[in-house]
Amino acid sequence: MANDHKVNSYSPEGRIYQIEYAMKAMNHGVTTVALATTQSVVISSEKKILSKLQVTSSATKHFKIDDRIGLAFSGD
Repeated sequence: MANDHKVNSYSPEGRIYQIEYAMKAMNHGVTTVALATTQSVVISSEKKILSKLQVTSSATKHFKIDDRIGLAFSGD
């Protein structure tokens, strides 16, 4: 049985693989910053283009949910 599929199992070396995978996934994110005032909100995100074949407009990090709610994410 593989040790890296269970969250609460330790490997024979005493490591928890799921924690190591989560730490590696954090390195793939980008910086997202939001600033809110009483009259406005500014959201800014870094845009990483991972391949020359990637269309730059496809790397969207900001979405409008409705007139008062927006969404920004920083993962790949």
